[in-house]
Amino acid sequence: MRVRLHTGTHDARGELILLDKEELLPGEECLVQVRLEEPVVSAPGDLFVLRLLSPVQTLGGGVVLEESRHRLKRFKRFVIEELGRQEESLASPAELLASVLARRGAEGATLAELSLELKRPEAELALLVEELRAEGRAASPGQSGRWLAAEALEGEFAELTLALDRWFGARPHRSRMDLRDLRRDLGADKKRLASLLQDAAERGLVEELPGGWVRPKDHEARLEAHLVEAKAHLETKLNAAGFQPVERNLLVAALGITEAELERLLEYAYDRAELAPIGDFVFTRLRLDEAQAAIVANCQATGELVIPALRDTLGTSRKYLIPLLEYFDNAGLTVRSGGNRILKRR
Repeated sequence: MRVRLHTGTHDARGELILLDKEELLPGEECLVQVRLEEPVVSAPGDLFVLRLLSPVQTLGGGVVLEESRHRLKRFKRFVIEELGRQEESLASPAELLASVLARRGAEGATLAELSLELKRPEAELALLVEELRAEGRAASPGQSGRWLAAEALEGEFAELTLALDRWFGARPHRSRMDLRDLRRDLGADKKRLASLLQDAAERGLVEELPGGWVRPKDHEARLEAHLVEAKAHLETKLNAAGFQPVERNLLVAALGITEAELERLLEYAYDRAELAPIGDFVFTRLRLDEAQAAIVANCQATGELVIPALRDTLGTSRKYLIPLLEYFDNAGLTVRSGGNRILKRR
């Protein structure tokens, strides 16, 4: 039914919806939502009066439990239960805050957001969340500045652990996971995931690796025995080839394994920095270290990279050298300066 709501100095029109009853008789109480035509400022615990639009007649009064941006559905158990908890918490600011955090779930809220919702100063809320933290009922992951109910944070850790278990369970040969894949799996934004991982690292659950990678602390990569042998054979072959290695698309035939097995072998070795993909080729750690030393010596001798001299030192050709140089540009060893390369200052 159409009503007029009076709270504080506001007088706003709206629609009255009974949430837990079909009909409200004189002297009875129920939970209601007033869907207003214009915004009003109200806080949990504020009093209100409802009147008919016409004729002007007072219907009753009540207490504001919360503001809502959503149209609440009638007779929904979780809605009724949440509002019931909110009602019980009105007598205690700390309990009211705990109720709000519980309702926000994994999203949490900053002190500024909580201040707006509860209409209380941030300084007061800072004391209240610390009180809840001391009781083990609230937490702020990492340096996010967001506060969550402790149960919600534990749920976040459970989802993180499940996502990692699922990913590494399907890829036992891997020893690290790209943070972008983890973010997509969890549906979490970059900042929120960073805070969660910081807390998870402090708990000894995960380890963040340079370059945007993460790995569970209790995971150890495994490779099938015949692929361990194939990897050793590949490293010997690549080292013998120097700086003119076999193209990647020829490795399947050279090693006598399937394409899928080669992919597992290479991912295993890439994760452990034993091999590196560079252009259409694969280089061993030994050869990369030699190339880096040669580039540094070349630049230090002349102030900039002299490509013909480097090519002769490595005994290679432009086909292999250009991808190598781009690799070391991306790795931060060298930087382009005009038409030349120089060592990047550190």
